[in-house]
Amino acid sequence: MWWNNKSPPGVEVDFMNNSDGVVSGYARNILAAKGEIVYKEPYIFPQGELKSSKIRNRGIGEKYESNKLKVYPNPARDYIIIEYTLNREHENTSIVLYDVNGKTIRSHSLNATRDILVIPLTGIPSGNYLCSLRMGNKPVQNVKFIIIK
Repeated sequence: MWWNNKSPPGVEVDFMNNSDGVVSGYARNILAAKGEIVYKEPYIFPQGELKSSKIRNRGIGEKYESNKLKVYPNPARDYIIIEYTLNREHENTSIVLYDVNGKTIRSHSLNATRDILVIPLTGIPSGNYLCSLRMGNKPVQNVKFIIIK
């Protein structure tokens, strides 16, 4: 039960719908620190869009997910968003961006089995590119994308 010093005993206060949002932020942080909830800060993109990663618990009897890789927006201009899910932890897992000639443009080591990366495209010219999810030296999944500037 949630309460504050101004409430009579036994009266619950709805912190999550507090008008200023400060109390709900404190409550969320306390619950996250105690491991009661999982919270990821939302990303705000240049166009004003708001996105956050969705976390779901795998229940008993659910099918085991395969590796997944999504790259968007496609075509891209200023940034790309890389969303990946790995079916298991593996050492030396990375995301590598290649140009059409096979030259490595960017490389990012992965530390989690599920995440969303926002990659700025500054200094990368327009063209066709390949985003590769790699485990060790082996490509697991590839996604083509286009940069238009």
